[in-house]
Order: sequence, then structure tokens, then C-alpha cells
Amino acid sequence: MGMPPYPHDIAAELRELRAMVTDAWTAAQSSARRMPYVPMTFAAADISKWPSTASADFTGLWVAVPYRQHPLIRVAVWAYGSTASGSLRIKVGDTYSDSESITDGALVLREFSIPAPGEDLSRANVTVEACRTSGNGTVSCAPVWAYGVES
Repeated sequence: MGMPPYPHDIAAELRELRAMVTDAWTAAQSSARRMPYVPMTFAAADISKWPSTASADFTGLWVAVPYRQHPLIRVAVWAYGSTASGSLRIKVGDTYSDSESITDGALVLREFSIPAPGEDLSRANVTVEACRTSGNGTVSCAPVWAYGVES
């Protein structure tokens, strides 16, 4: 006596299941490699030690040249205006973020999200730029963290 006939093709279902498991495994491996790195970095506690500018034009004060591992970069920057107000922005390659304000006499934390141009593992300068928009003093800043994310 043989096996009873099945109304469907078991081998085809097993091939389909194997493909689904393989796809899920591949996606999990890719996600594990792509998890954002959340660093703990520090800036000088003495604001007078931070790079500053009195220029009315955006000036690069900090630069990093990371490997691109995600399509989006998030950056947080402390900023301070010393008898001046200003603006702060991030430049990645040739792409600029929207600018954020720096208030005279106030220490502010500004956060940015900006697309990371290029191919996987290519490099592009990530520059923190600031400018003075009013007053006679300077605007200062210090990046506190930056990391890449999928979206």
C-alpha cells in the first residue's frame, strides 16, 4: 500500500518555505549590520573653548568624514550666541540641512536629519556650519552626536 495522494505539491510548498526563510534570514542579517550606532560623545564644558564665528556667511566649524552606512544622518549640536544671534546648519557633501536659530545668551540643542549622498561605504564630509545674523559677538557650537539611520 502506497502513500495517500495529496491534493497539492508538497515539494513546491517546501521550496517556497525555504525561499521565505532564506529571505527572512538575509533581511535579519542586513538589519543587524545596519542598526544605528548610538555613540556617547562629549564636548568641552567651557563654551569659550568651542569654535566660533562672527562671520555673516556660513562658516564650517566642525567636520567629520564618515563612511556612509545608512541613507540618513542624524546630528545633534549644542549652540550658543555670545552677544549675537545666528544660524546653524549641517552640510553633507553638497546637500544642506534647513538652518536652525542660535539665540543670544541661550545654550540650545539643535537636531538635524539630512540625507547621506553616495553609495554604501563611500565617504562625504559632514560639516557643521554657523553664521552670525545679528549682534556684535560670536556664535559657537559643539556637535554632541551623529549617527546613521535607515529612515
